[in-house]
Amino acid sequence: MTHAELPGEYAKADILVVPSIQSSSGDRDGLPNVVLEGMASGRPIIGGNIGAIGSAVVHGETGMLVPPGDASALANTLETLVRTPGLCVRFGQAARRRVERDFDLGACTERFCRFLETVYV
Repeated sequence: MTHAELPGEYAKADILVVPSIQSSSGDRDGLPNVVLEGMASGRPIIGGNIGAIGSAVVHGETGMLVPPGDASALANTLETLVRTPGLCVRFGQAARRRVERDFDLGACTERFCRFLETVYV
């Protein structure tokens, strides 16, 4: 999908599910762009609690984290959100606020520059 098509697809979604796992070789996602893009689109996230997904998704605030590879936990969490639309709205709004506050390019650049100043000053 192109970047131009993605906003329309996010708009159609009620929940973004990112069931990341660790492969048998040890490979895993860091923080997939789809997580931040979904949050920026105001969608609640259900994500595997692996890699850096938990650094963006705050369990019980912007979405839900599930143990990686636990299909039952994923299904139960998805069912909970589907049956509780108000929760989806609340998580989606909080996700949008969080990504604007903590993952905005300007904010990230400022944090990076402050870090560099502590290392090189």
